Amino acid sequence: MGLFKKQAGKKPAVPENIGFLKKEKVLNCPKDQTPMIKLTSRGITVDKCRKCGGIWLDKGEMRKIIEGFDAHQKELAKQEEQELKNNKKK
Repeated sequence: MGLFKKQAGKKPAVPENIGFLKKEKVLNCPKDQTPMIKLTSRGITVDKCRKCGGIWLDKGEMRKIIEGFDAHQKELAKQEEQELKNNKKK
């Protein structure tokens, strides 16, 4: 049957649960009302103002950024510890 149901004399309905078909509302910068762009990195999407350069986060995004930073710091500490162990063996 597919994702789209064809009704007699009508165009197929667009299902609402398909993310790439959803239209996302363009948000305006709270500071200067300029339309913002969405930037995504490592699974975190933030809104950036094209004019003032302000970065705006949705609920929970700061926590995700901090968790990613903490994980990165732990990985760096592990690498440094391993390098120290390797240097002692020499």
